[in-house]
Amino acid sequence: MTAPRNIDEEPIRVGVLGIGDHASRTVVPALRSSPATVLQAVATRDPEVRAATAAEHGCAAYADLDAMLADGDVEAVFVCTPIGRHHDDGRTVLEAGRHLWCEKAFTETHDQAAALGALAAGRDRALCVSCPPLYHGQFAVMAGLIADGRVGAVRAITARFGFPHLEPSDQRYAAAGGGALLDAGFYTAIVPQALLGQPLEVIGAALTNDAGYAVDTSGSALLRSPDGVTVNAEWGYGRDYVNELVVWGETGSVTAAPAYSKPAHLDARLILRRQNRDEVVEVPAGNQFEAMVARFAEAVADPDARSRFRAQATDQQALLDAVRAAAERR
Repeated sequence: MTAPRNIDEEPIRVGVLGIGDHASRTVVPALRSSPATVLQAVATRDPEVRAATAAEHGCAAYADLDAMLADGDVEAVFVCTPIGRHHDDGRTVLEAGRHLWCEKAFTETHDQAAALGALAAGRDRALCVSCPPLYHGQFAVMAGLIADGRVGAVRAITARFGFPHLEPSDQRYAAAGGGALLDAGFYTAIVPQALLGQPLEVIGAALTNDAGYAVDTSGSALLRSPDGVTVNAEWGYGRDYVNELVVWGETGSVTAAPAYSKPAHLDARLILRRQNRDEVVEVPAGNQFEAMVARFAEAVADPDARSRFRAQATDQQALLDAVRAAAERR
């Protein structure tokens, strides 16, 4: 058996497909700054963005995915295209024998996710889906407070993430962009599930389409863990900015705000409340995207990590599918 690769000595060479605002602000800088990765190449149809990115970061630049995959130095591809493109782009990456890293949500449906998971497993490739809050120190500290019994037995979690409407031209409003559930709603379902370490059952859900939009713009879901913890998830566009996660226990509660989107310089402290007395729990500042790509690099290097990430990707999509199905039954 081949020994796991030492990424400290040999970083993973990554290509990025789709250089929009998000990729430029978060993904590309994280790949550049993480010692576990090297930004090997980018691919975008926009010739000006292509030239500017190559000049700024000293990487190769290509007009499309096929051209980038012809570069034998690219080992993994981080797909940052609209959600409606993830399945086809992901399949192309995996069929080329490369490891697949993908922006959330992974795909539009669980069937698509399962197909890519099977393809990745058959070729023993990594399949990793972006969920940066899971890799921030805040998540680990919160999980530690729960494990140490600082709030007693967990009874409920409230997860909310929403913000004002974006520009009408934003890709999230296009049919291929996926809508609010696969964007903001992703975090409010997936982060609590990861925090509890248990699969969540969907008790009920609702999705709303504001007038004039082609996709769902907000929603809510009531979820429940096997041991009876309830999760109330709410998300959407067209509302005041809220970015929080509250764990309510038998003897206390702990609040993370912000909980999902967290710039590296931002104070990510937690508030531990017991009997209406607040205690600030400090969390070291950190770049959650950089921490995430380091973990993705481990999946490229280690077969056990590859297996865990593949399972995580399909499990996450199954939960999102269940939320949508419950909403459609109403």
